[in-house]
Amino acid sequence: MQIIHHLYQSDLVLLSIFIAILGACSAIHVANQLSSTMNKRIYWLITSSCNGY
Repeated sequence: MQIIHHLYQSDLVLLSIFIAILGACSAIHVANQLSSTMNKRIYWLITSSCNGY
């Protein structure tokens, strides 16, 4: 009974690590998407303001 409980706990730990890795990957993906659009906006802002002067 103790062994089964231990295995169950380790499975939970593995599952939580897996979920954490998936969450981190999706967060990084979203951050990359956001940063690319933000970079484009900032780049556009800088170029348009430079062209204005």
